[in-house]
Parts: sequence; structure tokens; C-alpha cells
Amino acid sequence: MKKRHMLIGTFVLLALLGGSAVWNMSPSTAHPKPTVVSKDAKQNPLVAINQKARAARDGNEAAIRELVDEMFSTFDLAQEFGELDESIKDRLVRAELNSSKKRGNSNCSEQRLVQAVNGLAKKLGMPAYTRTNVFEVRRLRANLLLHTPDLQGPRYKAELSKGQKHNTSMSPLETFFVAVSLIQQKRHNPEYQLTNDEWIALHGGSRSAAGNKAFEAEMQQRRLSSARTDEVRQAIQAGVNSMSPFDLLQLPEQLLNTLGIER
Repeated sequence: MKKRHMLIGTFVLLALLGGSAVWNMSPSTAHPKPTVVSKDAKQNPLVAINQKARAARDGNEAAIRELVDEMFSTFDLAQEFGELDESIKDRLVRAELNSSKKRGNSNCSEQRLVQAVNGLAKKLGMPAYTRTNVFEVRRLRANLLLHTPDLQGPRYKAELSKGQKHNTSMSPLETFFVAVSLIQQKRHNPEYQLTNDEWIALHGGSRSAAGNKAFEAEMQQRRLSSARTDEVRQAIQAGVNSMSPFDLLQLPEQLLNTLGIER
């Protein structure tokens, strides 16, 4: 029984970290030319998510559930334990429905997302470069927005305050989507395997064209080496092994709680 609990907890943890469906998101600030976004679902796995999000914008429960199912499929989240999967899915659907009824008001925010990702990194004993901050979350949201505008775009006037330059409001499903995307990038993408100080230093301390060019050159070199990706994988395994079955089982709920996704 103890072994089964450990297996369940491990699969739940890996589900929240994202599965094998990996795509690297490069910060838009590093690319002076407009990014060409593929509309082909076979080439761009986020196309289907955006299509489902468009259908769910009016708060229809069936459409929201289809969107959640698409997210789980796209991220290749663990499907070995259906009851646990359905429990998480049901919670996401309820939270999104309630947010729609409140016309965009929810407990989710960029700050809570930062807190959740950093809390998970601390709990697992992850390297410092797996920690995040609001600036990095905004860079990722801006990059994802090119692919999923119907999931991330504001739906209600209340979501954008007068004169506000950045949309800080997030729906429960956008929060879940960005959180899993960010964790995935921390696992696999050198551009997100950086502390804030490292990111600034690699840009020469400023957002200049020269700084972006130097940053890109460094990232090209880092893509040839999987040192930090291997380190993250080893840290995850060590963190999982150090946790009790009970703590592992509680981890998904704790993460959703910190994200502000209501039950």
C-alpha cells in the first residue's frame, strides 16, 4: 500500500510539472523581428488550446471542460490514475465557472503564481535558477499571448483598470496554464533556467540590441549542453524521494491553493 501511495504521489507531481509534450518559449524581448506563429495544430500544440478557449469564453460549462481536457492532453499530464485526474479537472472547471459568474474576478494573480512556483521549488530543494519573479512571469505571459489570445485576453471591462498598461488579472485556467508552462520551461528551456541576476548580467545590464544579441549567443551555447536540465531532473527525483507519501499526495492541492484556484 505504501508503495502504491508513493507511485500515485509521484505521478501527480509529474503531472503538475508537465509531461513529455515540450516546446520552448523564448522571451519576446530577445527577438526584434515579429514572431511568426504557426496556425497548424500539428506544428503548434497551443493552437487547439486557443480554439477550445475561444469556445469557452462565454462561460459554458461543457466548453470549459473540453478546454481543461485539452490542456491535460496537450501538456501530456499523467493519466494513470483517472480519479485523481478528474478531481483536479473538476476543481479547475468549478473555479473557472465561478470566475465567469463574477465577470472575471478571481483570487488568481501573478504574485500568487510566483509564490506557488517558488514554494514548489523550495519544497523539492530545486536550484536557485528555478525560482521565478513577476518580471519572468510577464515575459512568459507575453510570449504565450501570441499563441493563446483567447485564453489570456481580457473578457470583461473589470479586468483592465483605466490607464493600466499591463493586464495583471488572470482567470483560474490561465493561471494553471501559465504555471504549468513556466514549470515546464524551468525543466527544459535554458532561457528560463536563470536567476534574475544572471538574466540581467547576460543582457549586459540593459535591454539593448547588443545585449539581446549577446544573450542569444549564450543561449545557443547552453542549448548544446543539458547541464542545468539534468540538474533539475536530478533535483526533482531527489525531492520526490525525500517526501512522504502523504506529502506527495497533498502537493497538487497545495499548489492549486497557493495559485488561488478555489475548490
